[in-house]
Amino acid sequence: PYGFSVPLNEDEERVPRVPGTNCAPDCPLPVYTEREYEGFQLASWIHILIGIPCGLYMVLTWAIFKEKQKQRLIFCFSLSAVQLPIVFLIQFLAHRSANDRYCVDATTPKIYSDGGLCVAQATWLGYISISCSLFWVCQAFDIWLKAVLQKKNIDHYMKFYYVIGWGLPTIHVAIRVATGILGYESGLPYCFTSNKATNLEIWMTFYGPVALMSVIGISLMCSILRAIAKSAFGTGNSTPSPKKPKASPKTATDTEGSKSTRMSS
Repeated sequence: PYGFSVPLNEDEERVPRVPGTNCAPDCPLPVYTEREYEGFQLASWIHILIGIPCGLYMVLTWAIFKEKQKQRLIFCFSLSAVQLPIVFLIQFLAHRSANDRYCVDATTPKIYSDGGLCVAQATWLGYISISCSLFWVCQAFDIWLKAVLQKKNIDHYMKFYYVIGWGLPTIHVAIRVATGILGYESGLPYCFTSNKATNLEIWMTFYGPVALMSVIGISLMCSILRAIAKSAFGTGNSTPSPKKPKASPKTATDTEGSKSTRMSS
């Protein structure tokens, strides 16, 4: 890519070199140049400057307004999602330039995990992603119970939602850490999975669970929309026309009275 040089000697291994060094990163994916890396940093800083104030606003308003405190699932989902900008802040504070990101020194590339901040970022990023997905599924399930099954008084389910949204991602991250697949992947300016992770490991430990939760959540939301549409446009919204009062049956006295009236007239 632009900004990287290739050795001129045909006998030498033809791999890209970071400018000014002898560091040759393993390159299964395109490597960010210094300019592209700075652009990625700028975009992330903008994300951080927008995300952190929004997160503080959310927490403050939730603490002040009692009505908002009833929406605990939405708060948990938002609290999990708002951590995303901070995750990328870790990496950029540790690696200010592309050379720092891709190279240990002038001759040694960073290919796999170097531990420390890299694993911390990869662990946190994985936890947030799974936590957000699970809280979204819990929110969809909670609305489904109320809108489709007409369940009431299910606030006690919140303790199960907490266990699912905060607890299951911890188990998920522990599995990823135990497999040793967290770390650098060449070509990416942040840490998530290392080059030594196979596609099967990545799908089994991340993309597969996220895809499954997406299918469950979308199915629940579609069922909710059908219930809402049926209520709004179907029989659920129709109101019976008021019944006309029945005429009281005529008694024998009424009949005789009407006959006598006609005869006298």
